[in-house]
Amino acid sequence: MFTHIYAQFFDPDNYISTAAMLYSMDPYLQAEVLKVLIHNGAAMLTTGQLPHHFVADQPQYQALSGEIQTGPNVFWVLSCFNYAKTTGDVAWLTSYMPTLRKATNFLYSLFKDDTKKLALVPGSLMVDVFLRSNFTSDTNAMLIGFFREFADAELAVGNTTGSAALQTLADDVTADLNKYLWDGTDHFITQLNGDGSTRDFVDYDSNLIALAHNAVAADKATAVLKRIDAGQCRKGVTFVSEVYYGPDDTTDGNVGDSWCAMGRHAWFDSLARLNYGAKEVS
Repeated sequence: MFTHIYAQFFDPDNYISTAAMLYSMDPYLQAEVLKVLIHNGAAMLTTGQLPHHFVADQPQYQALSGEIQTGPNVFWVLSCFNYAKTTGDVAWLTSYMPTLRKATNFLYSLFKDDTKKLALVPGSLMVDVFLRSNFTSDTNAMLIGFFREFADAELAVGNTTGSAALQTLADDVTADLNKYLWDGTDHFITQLNGDGSTRDFVDYDSNLIALAHNAVAADKATAVLKRIDAGQCRKGVTFVSEVYYGPDDTTDGNVGDSWCAMGRHAWFDSLARLNYGAKEVS
């Protein structure tokens, strides 16, 4: 089914589509998903970076915008975990764990600051054209859940020491996300730069990701949802941000993703409200 399909976007389009196929519990579809996962894993660079997508049969390591994204590594690894969870194939997970750890090394390499347990990233987590970099709230919020899932996987294969270390790392990222990227009132800012300057578009994606991974206390979660529900997301819960990403805030002035609805944001919104028992906050 997928043997000759190479346009595989793990940003996180393929995470969502492969999850649907895996949770169908159809053995044939699960086996086809495994082909996609292994095909992408085979194109990993020595640094652990995975391709963003393929053109014909050639892996491309930058998004279509030309930006480097952390999403492909995050969502490909999580898709591999989905395969193991839905099939119960712990033997495969054990055998493939060295490859998954190598992919995670690319993410570890982004922790370059001795004073902050936050990833210093080159681009947006999952929106191709947005200019986001340095200490961003989207990738760091996502890494909290990512490291906890990886900790569970390590535990499943018997690596209790590695599992504990990943849980500690997730705790540290959570603490510094709140310390350095919380605006002090009702949301996480877009990014913190090395010189102390900031950019803030009140990003719905990163804030909902943080709540989806239980990264805030209940009072902060209520404040975040109240801010979001008062804005563009109010009846659709899928818009990207409160502040518009204009031509100067996007690669080559491409604002195609700046004012639109995205199902991936609704996904995180649902998880966020499930975690905190909240519906729409008026």
